[in-house]
Parts: sequence; structure tokens; C-alpha cells
Amino acid sequence: MLGALSGALAVMIGAFGAHWLKSIMTPEELANFKTASEYHFIHSIMLVFVGYYANRKQKSKSLVVSGYAFLLGIVLFSFSLYAYAILAGWWFTIVTPIGGLCLIIGWGALAFEAISSRF
Repeated sequence: MLGALSGALAVMIGAFGAHWLKSIMTPEELANFKTASEYHFIHSIMLVFVGYYANRKQKSKSLVVSGYAFLLGIVLFSFSLYAYAILAGWWFTIVTPIGGLCLIIGWGALAFEAISSRF
């Protein structure tokens, strides 16, 4: 459910940026907004995948970690870049690397689940 809602939000925010903000943003701000939008959308799809996969088998800690890490990563990474692009406050980017780390943890936990489920 959260992945689907996040995906819908990613489409709405992406459309907002493409149609209304494009004319008022600098190329650098637009690039930051586009990066945020792409990561938001990709990881929303991963939230859907992790939720589907978790419901098809016994709950595993690695899937729970992956889901929460992706969700937190979207909030910290994508939304800090959205804010930076729109509001131009450099201090928004303080949390961006933490969000990126959360996304990496999400992928790592998913890889761990894939490896451990084979044995």
C-alpha cells in the first residue's frame, strides 16, 4: 500500500516539476529535482515489490529492513532534494546522504534475503 501511494505521489510531484517548475528553475535545480523524482519512483516500485514478496512468503527481518529502509530513503533522499531544488536552501542536503545510505541498506537487505532464501 505504501509503495503504491508513494508511486502515485512520485508521478504527481514529477508532473508538477515538469510542467510548472521547469520554467522557473535553473538547470542545476531542475537536475536535482529530476534526480529526486527518478529515485523516488524507482524506490516506490521496490516498495511494492518488497511488500508483494513479503506477503508471498513467511515474514523475514531482511524484507522488513528493506521496506523500511526504502521508505526512509525516499523521504530523506528524494524529499530533501525536492526541497533543495524548490526552496534553494543548502541545509536541506544535509540529510540527503543519510537517505542515500538508507536506499543502499534497502538494496543490501534485499540481496541478503535473496541469498539467504536459497539455503
